[in-house]
Amino acid sequence: MIRLTEVCYDHLGNPYEKSIVVPDNIVIKDEPSNRIGGGNCKIVVLGVGKYEVKETFEEVARKVLEYRLSMERYRAIASAEAQTKGEEAKMLSWARENERSILNQFAGLEEQA
Repeated sequence: MIRLTEVCYDHLGNPYEKSIVVPDNIVIKDEPSNRIGGGNCKIVVLGVGKYEVKETFEEVARKVLEYRLSMERYRAIASAEAQTKGEEAKMLSWARENERSILNQFAGLEEQA
């Protein structure tokens, strides 16, 4: 899950922002808003809908790639941890918790250091 900043509009057309958390399987469209104060690109969450976000196309793509890489590292560490014992298992446990913290930061669940 990745936290982004959605650009919304009130009934008078004035923009305001709110945080949203979206899955990593999104379609990113490099379509800046033509409205004053609008978003820098649009994302499509499959099966849910479209969102106009403040982040640029490149920023969203980077967040998605970093999230996916971190998730793969988390899975690999958890798998290796399940097959080891002793000190190595303790080190892998620490590494797994570190990756979990990074994943939580992507979702906005923890503040970045």
